[in-house]
Amino acid sequence: MANEFEHTDVGNSLTKAEYHAIGGHVFDSQAIGDLLYASSLTQLSRLGITNDRVLISSGGVPVWSAALPAGIGTREFFAAVHYAGGTAAIETTGVLIDAAGEFGYAMILVPQDFTSIVGLEVILVPNATGADMHVDVDTFYGAYNGGEAQNVHGETGNARDIGATINNQNLAHDISDLVDTNPLVAGDFLLVKVAYDATAVATNLNYKGLRLKYS
Repeated sequence: MANEFEHTDVGNSLTKAEYHAIGGHVFDSQAIGDLLYASSLTQLSRLGITNDRVLISSGGVPVWSAALPAGIGTREFFAAVHYAGGTAAIETTGVLIDAAGEFGYAMILVPQDFTSIVGLEVILVPNATGADMHVDVDTFYGAYNGGEAQNVHGETGNARDIGATINNQNLAHDISDLVDTNPLVAGDFLLVKVAYDATAVATNLNYKGLRLKYS
């Protein structure tokens, strides 16, 4: 046995002072920072402290882990469009893009607690239906305070089919593939451009903004 919560050794007899002593119970192999938990219905045990780990439950008992379980700890935020280009105009539901040369931009600063990307989506509101409606998407990013050009990284996704089967509803189109050649890191400024494309069903939508999900 090991790590049990037990009485300290007081010899062959126990005085009242020893019975009430703060140090009357210890863990086997006790160290500063150790945690007490019920390892069974009748046993209290020690979980030794471990640096740079998170406490999770596994098999009904607490354990240290180097990572959070899947689906836990995901964070997200949304950034609205801030710029309309060409003849596009910013409306209450975002930048209207329905003619050649029109585009909109949304921009985010990747948070300092960012470790890895879970999803990156542009939020669109189609103004017409079209299973083959397309848009052009470009990403530009670089460290905001790290001596990099703001567009040192970037990828282009021309003629992306957004599948606009229902109009006037929010549509999330994932663009994570446009930041995977040079993965995002904490402190990057990310700029995402959505532009008109005439492939198949031409663009007719409002670009609301950008949603980043991360862990």
